Amino acid sequence: MKMNYNLNINIGLKIKELRIFKQLTQEELAYKVGYTSRSSINKLEKGLVNIPHSKIISLAEALDTNPSYLMGWTNNPSKDYVEPQRFNIPEQYRDVLVHFSGGADDLTQEDIDSVIDFIEFKKNKRKNKNRQRGACFMW
Repeated sequence: MKMNYNLNINIGLKIKELRIFKQLTQEELAYKVGYTSRSSINKLEKGLVNIPHSKIISLAEALDTNPSYLMGWTNNPSKDYVEPQRFNIPEQYRDVLVHFSGGADDLTQEDIDSVIDFIEFKKNKRKNKNRQRGACFMW
C-alpha cells in the first residue's frame, strides 16, 4: 500500500506541475479528461486515489505529454516521445549490440534474431572446422 501511495504522489506531482505549466485550472483539466469536478483532479494531484489506465492516457493527452512520463518511466515529457523498443536478446549477445554504429535503436527484433543466428552459424562452423583438424584418419 505504501509503495502505491508513493507512486500516486509522484504521478500527482507531475500532473500538477504540467497543469500549472499549461496554465490550466483543476476545473479545466477535469473537464478535458472527463471528470465532473475539480476535486477529482485535486485528489489525483495529492496522490489520494489510484489513477485508472484510461485516465493516464487522457491526462497525458490533455497535458501534452506521454503516459510514460506521467508514470515515471521516462524523464522525457514530450508528447511525441516513444518508449524505446525492448528486445529479446540472450545475455551472452547483449554486448554485441553495443558495437553497432548508432546502437540498436533502429534494429527490429527480426534484425537482432538474424545477427544472433549468424553468430551461432559462425561458432558452429568454427567448431566443425576444429573437429575436422583434430580428426585422425587411418588408411
